[in-house]
Amino acid sequence: MLSNSTFTLSGISGLPSLPLLALQDPPRPAGPAPASGGSGSGTTGAPAARPTGPDMFGGMLFPALIFGVMILFMLTTGRKQRKETETLQKSLQKGDRVLTSSGMIGTVVGLDDKHATLEISEKVRVKFVREHITRKYDEATALASVVATKK
Repeated sequence: MLSNSTFTLSGISGLPSLPLLALQDPPRPAGPAPASGGSGSGTTGAPAARPTGPDMFGGMLFPALIFGVMILFMLTTGRKQRKETETLQKSLQKGDRVLTSSGMIGTVVGLDDKHATLEISEKVRVKFVREHITRKYDEATALASVVATKK
């Protein structure tokens, strides 16, 4: 058991004496002293149980809730994008200007169940898988978004 002593650091030339406190035992709560094995007192001298932090369920509830909300958000966002893509695929017609996932802009000149033929330049036709057509292309809105990002 350590006492409440104070030591000084001296003997180094040019330095003043500095008091150093020794390590101390943590303070004990005030209260009756534990009984020392008397008969019939019902106490064994064991220390009282200390209060603990949040239990395991309470400590894990908040992160689990945040994780669940994040998963739900990702699922609903993915479902919404799939629905928009399906709607676009069904609404494609000859003559539509479209943008592909690779960044090519073209006019739809042919359609079948799985492919779309795009004319990207005069007499230059390219066949694409329909799933890679990301959206219909409107030059006015595309230019407006480019101008907005440059400001």
